[in-house]
Amino acid sequence: MKIEIGGGRHPAPGFTNIDFATLPEVDVVADVRAIFTPDVDIADYPSLESFQEPEIATHVRAIHFIEHIPWIYQEAMFGWFWTILQPGGVLEIATPNFRYIAQVYLKRRGWSIHRFFSRLRRKTVPLFPESDHELIKTNIENHDLTLWTNYKVFSGCGLGDYHHCGYDKYLIAHILSKQPWKTISVKEKKDLLYVIANKKEQKDPFI
Repeated sequence: MKIEIGGGRHPAPGFTNIDFATLPEVDVVADVRAIFTPDVDIADYPSLESFQEPEIATHVRAIHFIEHIPWIYQEAMFGWFWTILQPGGVLEIATPNFRYIAQVYLKRRGWSIHRFFSRLRRKTVPLFPESDHELIKTNIENHDLTLWTNYKVFSGCGLGDYHHCGYDKYLIAHILSKQPWKTISVKEKKDLLYVIANKKEQKDPFI
């Protein structure tokens, strides 16, 4: 089995897509946080029972997912990824690159956010609709870098996209090193991190 976590409308072909959104592209409608956090009751999602079993997946894909999980649960989340993967299985992650975003904010130059604004299609996005906070203005010539950074690192409430933590390549490699992966690759591509980790094919008898 190949599992996509939070694939929404765009899961990878051949993957079982778990997402809390009721969409035609979602195979299992459930809040996967119920498996590794006490914030959500697993009893509310019986469809997740089989996803608690060890070594059920050959590939786990989490694209723009891990930043939505609070820091306190990060080890439990990565531990769950490792547990459900079969020996030799692959973990694939994409998440915002905190290091790049912080550098952009501090330097205020040499940055590229055209892809971000293109995705929003020149809309005006409220960061905090419950308050009188300013808006992101998608006019590329009149953007507010502070608000863009806030969106990328912390939240994008107007899009229903809440971020609870940020990762750089060193932090994510450190967290992954707590499990016995065979190989870990973390690559920076401007504002994104791409991670591929391969689980060891068998346990080391000396561990």
